[in-house]
Amino acid sequence: MPALNTIITMPGAADFSLFQEVVSNCYEPGGPRSKGGHEPEAKDLVACVVVVDDGRAVARCAFYLDTGQQTGTRTAFVGSYECVEDPVVARKLFSEVRDTARKYRVHRIIGPMEGSIWNSHRFSDKNDRPRFFMEPYHHAYYPEQWRAEGFVPLVRYISRIDRELAVDALSIRFRDEDLANAGIAVRPLNKARLVQELALIGRFSIEAYKNEPLYTPITVEEFVFKYHRMGHLLVPRLVLMAVDKKDDLLGFIFAVPDMFSPDRTGSVVHASARRKDAPQGLGTHLLRKLEQSAAELGFTSVIHAFMRTDDGPLRRGMRLPGAEPYGSYTLFELHMGGS
Repeated sequence: MPALNTIITMPGAADFSLFQEVVSNCYEPGGPRSKGGHEPEAKDLVACVVVVDDGRAVARCAFYLDTGQQTGTRTAFVGSYECVEDPVVARKLFSEVRDTARKYRVHRIIGPMEGSIWNSHRFSDKNDRPRFFMEPYHHAYYPEQWRAEGFVPLVRYISRIDRELAVDALSIRFRDEDLANAGIAVRPLNKARLVQELALIGRFSIEAYKNEPLYTPITVEEFVFKYHRMGHLLVPRLVLMAVDKKDDLLGFIFAVPDMFSPDRTGSVVHASARRKDAPQGLGTHLLRKLEQSAAELGFTSVIHAFMRTDDGPLRRGMRLPGAEPYGSYTLFELHMGGS
């Protein structure tokens, strides 16, 4: 029986096609994975690892260095993970990952993550329902393959779905009046100035998240480029911005239509944040305004996606009246120790 072997490749190399072939060798054609999954990003990528079994590519991952690390522990990220359901193959892949980590003197590996929290990261804990837009899809056994290699949970997330969209229009109107008296307005995204609007959100987000333990640096230009690609999907009333009289951003909430919803009546809250000195309750008001917009636009549900379950500042809040659990996810870590 031919022995398993590994190759190291990179995008543009002659053998990179093997890295790409792993997906078709792991999934049925035309299934959920065909709508997209974890794919490598160019920034900080140093190796694409492939396991080959008798000429057939059966596992892969991408290896990134954390060049903007916030702690003294040298860290790497592993993403683009795909593997057949075979522990021997998974072990071979992770053996190469460990060797690569030693080469770069890495002591901590986090994944799955495409090099940055701004990119695709975390595993779904289950695949027991159709996924929503921007939710990761992969085989349900992937988290167990990582656990078998010594990875442990670093951060857990949940998504919740609100199918009621109970809107208290009068309460929202009164809160708008109170904010207006304080010189604050909540306005929709101006798509005619999309680049400028995304730059405003980008600068705000970078400042809001820069002190978080998993923060990885991103420039405003990179942020704009990343989200400008979604411009055709953005609905102005689903991206709400709280601004003062100078149009300085105090908080925002960012949602998109669920493109995977069969009848396109669902929407997904992708991100939200508010400035520390913003009025108390502004985040809740933005959420209520978003639910009002969604209902008026004909959406029948809102998914509050990827909320951290710990008490960290990135947490958007677990108390969502009318919302029920809809998904759970895990980001893993491995400390190399003396291995």
